[in-house]
Amino acid sequence: MSGRDGKKRERGGEAADQSSPSVDERERIADERERMSDERERIADERDRIADERERVADERELIADERERAADLRERAADERDRAADQRDRAADEREDTLDQRGRDAGLVTVDVFTRTEERISRTDAALRRARDALQLSREQLKRRRATTARENANIQREVRSTEASELQRRPGDPDEAES
Repeated sequence: MSGRDGKKRERGGEAADQSSPSVDERERIADERERMSDERERIADERDRIADERERVADERELIADERERAADLRERAADERDRAADQRDRAADEREDTLDQRGRDAGLVTVDVFTRTEERISRTDAALRRARDALQLSREQLKRRRATTARENANIQREVRSTEASELQRRPGDPDEAES
């Protein structure tokens, strides 16, 4: 090799060294790429975790909605069952009372329960009668007030009619007031 070729190589090498990154710069870039790759993976993992969490929450909401629906159905069934039980209890009590009443009638006796129920019916009837009497009294008072008001109105109307008739009578044919009209 000649001296010239060696110098060219050196210069070319220097020029190549100046335009290409140094080893430290290459390592820094590689580290930065690796850090960015790690960050992308971390972000992707976080995104997957959030998606999984959303799916889990959606599943839980669906389960909660199903449980609420089941609870509502159970409450409704329980209420229906209570109503049926109450109806059966009431029917059984009515049948027992009817049986006791019938036995008492057959024996010519009045049971205390029948007597109590009769007294309750009488009390309810008396209360209804009192309310009806109060309403009738109130209606009578209102009617009396209306009649008085109507009588006053009729008296006022009659006065107006008489006044109008009197003024009509005072006007005679040839009266200057009528000639003008």
